[in-house]
Amino acid sequence: MNCPECGSQLPDESLFCNSCGSNLSSDRKWSHSNVPIILLMFAVLVACGITIYFNIATAKQPSVVVHAADKSTEAAKPVSAAPQVKPVEPPPPPPPKPLTADIVNDSSLVLPGGYLKPYSFHVGKSGDVTGRFSAKGGVDDAITVVITNADGYTNMSHNNTFRAWYNSGELTVDDIAVRNLPPGDYLLVFSTRRSLTNRTIETRVTLTDCCY
Repeated sequence: MNCPECGSQLPDESLFCNSCGSNLSSDRKWSHSNVPIILLMFAVLVACGITIYFNIATAKQPSVVVHAADKSTEAAKPVSAAPQVKPVEPPPPPPPKPLTADIVNDSSLVLPGGYLKPYSFHVGKSGDVTGRFSAKGGVDDAITVVITNADGYTNMSHNNTFRAWYNSGELTVDDIAVRNLPPGDYLLVFSTRRSLTNRTIETRVTLTDCCY
């Protein structure tokens, strides 16, 4: 070793300088005692540097944190029900069509004198009877046409007063138009009771029944 004061070459175990007499024990003690401290400080600095490096590297990566509360919240979410499809309702049934039928349709109906010719028909709800007749024969070419019921026909047969929804009287030709007959059974009667000779009748009478 060298003396820190004069620079003389000295043995390593020297406590004093042989040239200048300087005390070497304090310098030596300081030198040897500080080596471990220096090494420790260096190690601490290295450790701090490594720690800082890993902290910076870790901070650059995005952290993914899964919270148990979030999972429970997602699990607790109600499952939306499928939209209910309203059943298609069938269309309402069409209104019943009126029934139209001929009560009588004859272009050459021959009736003897003093005779009653009935044609029965039924009205289901509300009936309209329409048509036309014409008669030939005898002196006046006349005939009587009546719409009545069974009781009226009985009274008519006995030359009594009877109820009629239509009574033409003695006519050669006429149009029949009876509206809104109530439900029931009826008779369309051609009468030659006041005649002694035959009558030839051309007629067509139709029943239009609403909701038969």
